[in-house]
Amino acid sequence: MDSRKKKYRNELKSLNKEEILNFGNKIDSLIDFSPAADYFYNRILEYYNKSVNNKLSLSGNNHFFDWMYAALVAWRMNRGKNRIIEFDRFRKNIADQRYLLMKLEKCTILNISEDEKKILGQVFRRMHIIETRKNGKYVPTDSVIVSNSKALHFILPNLVPPIDNAYTGELFSFAGDVDDQERKFIEIIEFYGDILKKLNISQKDLKNNSRYPKTIGKFMDDVVVCFIRSKMR
Repeated sequence: MDSRKKKYRNELKSLNKEEILNFGNKIDSLIDFSPAADYFYNRILEYYNKSVNNKLSLSGNNHFFDWMYAALVAWRMNRGKNRIIEFDRFRKNIADQRYLLMKLEKCTILNISEDEKKILGQVFRRMHIIETRKNGKYVPTDSVIVSNSKALHFILPNLVPPIDNAYTGELFSFAGDVDDQERKFIEIIEFYGDILKKLNISQKDLKNNSRYPKTIGKFMDDVVVCFIRSKMR
């Protein structure tokens, strides 16, 4: 299994710019997507140009948390033994990270320092938005890389790519405790960033599709989805 993941990573790194862009643009042709997921994701992207402080404000008529919560459900974070915590706890847990997240709002997957990676890792460890059923009750889970990456992508779309088991999991193993998953989370961001920088791909190279506007973080997720699907034929 690990040898296959390494093989896929090496193949992905060997692609040229045109091939990477083609994979990123193929996402629009997939027919098995969720209209609900795209709807809520587009509502989130309406906040794209707002500051982190405004996105995560607990005052006024701020619907950003509502869209995040709904999008996470639509992105299948509320299934099986796992569920998203109650909305008020969810909102507070993320809002509590606001001042750390504000330090990262100028970062992108192409431009993040080692000190900023440490801050991102702190936020990752402090987020507890998923719980799992165990012995008849819900308890915190250590399996947080998927849920936390998606939530952080909503807040910092040009820095954090959403991670999932089905596709990212074909490139990387992210079992282990929270510390192990934090290291893997940063490794994935570095891996994607290195590919983009090597090929000189930036936001200006991306084309919006009919489903949602492209961000540099989501673009690499789209590349991986279509790349892995090409291996499953």
